[in-house]
Amino acid sequence: MDIQKYDFSVSARSKPESMPIDYYLSKYFSIYPISSVFGFTEYCPLYGGRKFIKPELSDEDISWLYNNNIGYRIPLQNTIADINHYKDSKSFLSKYYREGNSVIIAQDWLVPYIREDFPLYKIEGSVIRKSLDYTLYDTIVPDMALPLEAISNLPKDRIRLFINAWCAYDCPKRPCWKVFSALNLGLTAGDYICKGTHVERKFDLEKYKILGYTKFKVLRGT
Repeated sequence: MDIQKYDFSVSARSKPESMPIDYYLSKYFSIYPISSVFGFTEYCPLYGGRKFIKPELSDEDISWLYNNNIGYRIPLQNTIADINHYKDSKSFLSKYYREGNSVIIAQDWLVPYIREDFPLYKIEGSVIRKSLDYTLYDTIVPDMALPLEAISNLPKDRIRLFINAWCAYDCPKRPCWKVFSALNLGLTAGDYICKGTHVERKFDLEKYKILGYTKFKVLRGT
């Protein structure tokens, strides 16, 4: 594998806070040339995708990533946060603001504010957006359940593809994302019934590579 050609971003979610990031990466992602890691550090109201319970990445973990030329990607995937929540998050964003780091965003309105206030951050459109509009973003993650033909007209260097997935792959409405967004803002969230299948699904990485895709997103597998 040509390490310089491919960009693998891997998940720190489910990493025990006490486990050093170097051990975690070698244990679960040793076969990938890792360019960045995404997951929670301290609380931020813009978090989404999952409920924030406690940090998965410590300051020591972040320092190790920087020292090894690996970026930190911040999951700002809250689907109901507003401008006031963004203002409350600016000190948090300042802490991790540096070239090589990026943010993952689920609401288009947030993009111009990040561009203006933190221009060094790369901005990725979250799969939670369920949109193929890539014009606002440096990269975008399309819905993993879409056939490749549905995104074949998009620039491949602006696309990041999952190479494995869990319940989000076949869940029709994905109600948990809205619930997690509310919980991360300290709001009351209604009950929901999970419709996904909690079985790991792996995609054909070699097929993606042959088609010219170079950016990938990897979740912790079994």
